[in-house]
Amino acid sequence: FVEGYFLIECWEIVQFLMGKFKEAKKKIAFTLSATFMVEFHFDKIKQLADNADLIFCNEDEAASFVKMLKKEPASDEENAKTIHAGLPASDRLLIVTCGKNPVITST
Repeated sequence: FVEGYFLIECWEIVQFLMGKFKEAKKKIAFTLSATFMVEFHFDKIKQLADNADLIFCNEDEAASFVKMLKKEPASDEENAKTIHAGLPASDRLLIVTCGKNPVITST
């Protein structure tokens, strides 16, 4: 599991771990952590998302990700679909928490 905030100071370590996880055929999970992480570190977030098997975020972080993909945010469900469409095909699971509303999962 990679905490999104880890990307700020330890990007080289994250890249190293991604490589090791892939070599060992281990799953990679991470969290977007905050909207500012998505907006100010999108290149790194996107690279990690491209390789992740499990992504956690909340509805605001999902909307920010959609904006960074140059798409218009919509409903939480549509945002989850848009994120998936913007990533390479895989068996990835995206989990979007929505406060008091039900959690959205997208594969």
